[in-house]
Amino acid sequence: MPKGPLCMQELFERQCLKTPDAAAVVMGNSVLTYRELNARANQLAHYLRTRGVGPNVLVGVCLERSFEMIEAVYAVLKAGGAYVPLDPSYPADRLRYMLTSSNSRLAISSSVWGSKLEGLRCELLFLDRQRETRAAFPRTNPEPLATESDMIYVIFTSGSTGRPKAAGVCHRGFSNLVVWFVAEFGINSEDAVLLVSSLSFDLTQKNLYATLLNGGRLHLPRRGVFDPPEILARIREEGITLINCTPSAFYLLLEATDASFAQLTSLRHVFLGGEKIAIDRLLSWQQSKGCHCQVVNTYGPTECTDTCTFCRMDQAIMAGYSSVPIGKPVPNTALLVVDPDFNRCAEGQIGELWIGGVGVGAGYLNDTEMTRSRFLANPFPDIPGACVYRTGDSVRLLPDGNLEFLGRLDHQVKLRGYRIELPEIERVLQEHGSVKEAVVLLQKDREQLVVYYTTGQPSPTVQDLRAHLAEKVPGYMVPSVFVPLENLPLSSNGKVDRHAVADLPIPESGVTNRAKTASSLEGRLIAIWHDILGHDNIDVHHNFFDIGGDSISIKRVQRQIRAILGNSVSITDLFQYPTVRSLARHLGDVQGGPLTTSSVVERARRQRSSFV
Repeated sequence: MPKGPLCMQELFERQCLKTPDAAAVVMGNSVLTYRELNARANQLAHYLRTRGVGPNVLVGVCLERSFEMIEAVYAVLKAGGAYVPLDPSYPADRLRYMLTSSNSRLAISSSVWGSKLEGLRCELLFLDRQRETRAAFPRTNPEPLATESDMIYVIFTSGSTGRPKAAGVCHRGFSNLVVWFVAEFGINSEDAVLLVSSLSFDLTQKNLYATLLNGGRLHLPRRGVFDPPEILARIREEGITLINCTPSAFYLLLEATDASFAQLTSLRHVFLGGEKIAIDRLLSWQQSKGCHCQVVNTYGPTECTDTCTFCRMDQAIMAGYSSVPIGKPVPNTALLVVDPDFNRCAEGQIGELWIGGVGVGAGYLNDTEMTRSRFLANPFPDIPGACVYRTGDSVRLLPDGNLEFLGRLDHQVKLRGYRIELPEIERVLQEHGSVKEAVVLLQKDREQLVVYYTTGQPSPTVQDLRAHLAEKVPGYMVPSVFVPLENLPLSSNGKVDRHAVADLPIPESGVTNRAKTASSLEGRLIAIWHDILGHDNIDVHHNFFDIGGDSISIKRVQRQIRAILGNSVSITDLFQYPTVRSLARHLGDVQGGPLTTSSVVERARRQRSSFV
């Protein structure tokens, strides 16, 4: 691979000349060759240029994992622009805000998502309606326009101001990351990557390119939910060698396979990121005869091109640490541990992690104040680059040169790999006319968000508050538990005391609606939901996902149904029948006519169409 400052699309075009007829992207029984993918992306790129796309012009990409999504991403880069990943499962209000606040020139999507994007000032391009238009444009590579200093993508992260903020990443830093990634782990034409995360997730980005720059294959699971049995089948049948996901997602795969872990034998590297790794949950697999794989812990904020540090989990790491370090820097990245007075910390001293080097991004779009607070003028002469990024992460340097992650210095949390600013949820709640104050906390032992709040009169129901949040934020940001209070505890200066709130108990929940159910099975299903979600007053018509359920907890429901009821039910069925009543009917206990899926149920299903 060349070492020059070529952008991803140019490196991809070079590979297309070497292996034009090799499989590039695989989805089920369908295959796109390098030649076909390049030609389709070129036609769309030429069209995008007629619509004004060029360097640093932003284009939203609102598509599920599909050939069209890969085509769209490469086309935007070939046109010279930068893409803005938009998860179609997000609420319409959030998608529209992201497109409007980023000043995106246009949005590429499918007509199935049209209702979520209507009313925007930017142009909408529905690929399923534009096939003939695109087919009229050349299949040849456009002349390159973007340079290493231009943006490659913009990803929205949760924001403490109540709205998500847009972090821009440049070609220079991203090329540095991908070229290192390919060389460090020897990615080649024999490799096959399974893309299990959403385009809107920062760890997804490098996986769109790394294999395709060296003749390998990018595999896409069928559209729909994160179904561990299906993912395991794809890994085994397709000979998947590399997978990149959150630890929470990978644990589900380990739990779903057999004791020999035979379905994972083709893997040679598993890259985990987004949250701490629990070593004990990997040990049985790592010590099995079927494991021929090395796990790599990766760390890095979206603002600094995703991966800034890495740690190979060898035997010394597994045996010598209670938690996996975030590791050492990738090339051309500087890591600084800084005390509150902005002095560098000595080995073992706890401080804030600052990041410098080529991976530092372009700042936050249209938010000068936030950019200035996080992207500081570089005060260290020996560190390359004009600015450094303050992560807000608490770390310390270990004797072996690895960094240990200790937590956050602010109110940002990680929940199953998702980065969440708790004040964003609080501010959205306070936009509800009846909510006076709200404090949201992460209950780590149950991996759920809890909100304590005060209200005026009339007091809103929990269902009202959940519905309000569901219209504004992604499902993973809707708290599982709502605790109303007469007053929130205050500190001596009259402000809400978050530490005192954290000490408040979560009320014991009672499954009060068990007697209202029409069957014993419904009562037992409610008991399972109550055990997993911790809610009282669960009704047979409540949508599991509207009351805090997600792809992790639905897997726990599946296991408990199998253990307690003896019924086998697929993950897909649990997403298709997300109420107690509908699930009980599916399991055959309640008599009734054909089940009709309501718009609320369908919305919840779509919101969970991608695991991450």
